[in-house]
Amino acid sequence: MEKELLGAAATGIAIIGYILYARSVLRGRSMPHVFSWLIWGLISGIAFAVQVAERAGPGAWSTAVGAVGCLLVFTLGLRRGSRSFSKFDWTCLTLSLLAVGLWIATDIPLTAAILVTIADAIAYVPTYRKGFRLPFEEHLAPYLIGAIIPLLAIPAIERYVVANWLSPASLIITNAAFVTMVLVRRQATITQTAR
Repeated sequence: MEKELLGAAATGIAIIGYILYARSVLRGRSMPHVFSWLIWGLISGIAFAVQVAERAGPGAWSTAVGAVGCLLVFTLGLRRGSRSFSKFDWTCLTLSLLAVGLWIATDIPLTAAILVTIADAIAYVPTYRKGFRLPFEEHLAPYLIGAIIPLLAIPAIERYVVANWLSPASLIITNAAFVTMVLVRRQATITQTAR
């Protein structure tokens, strides 16, 4: 029962996070980098499939919500997001899709979890880059929530194998690092402007 409560809490918080971010995009306060959100949606779907195959139980629920939420943000981003894509962004998209393709070619859950985690990290690069250059174009609450959700989802996992916890654990690091970097950049921008 405890795992179900943790899984439900993680899922509820995930839903709130995606609603907050979608609302921010619709109001023009956030400009998502659509490449990142597309890859995150695909990766979350793969991570969920891996977790189901490895019997993660309630620990996988928030991953499923993550897949749907990321694809929703991707869809909104097509209309209201960042549409400027550099060669670097295209390279990151290609590398992420390559990692997804390698996952499809293998049927080993641990290999899939590792490839998904690598692809997720690569997909973050365009968003990190954009957040560094334009730190006020991102609503940080959903990223902070994204770092908190795995803290509830990981203990909700029924079967603790690397394939079930690797991807959520990496989200703690990538989301927290993004929030920290953007806050530092915002402060630096304010300081420069005040001079």
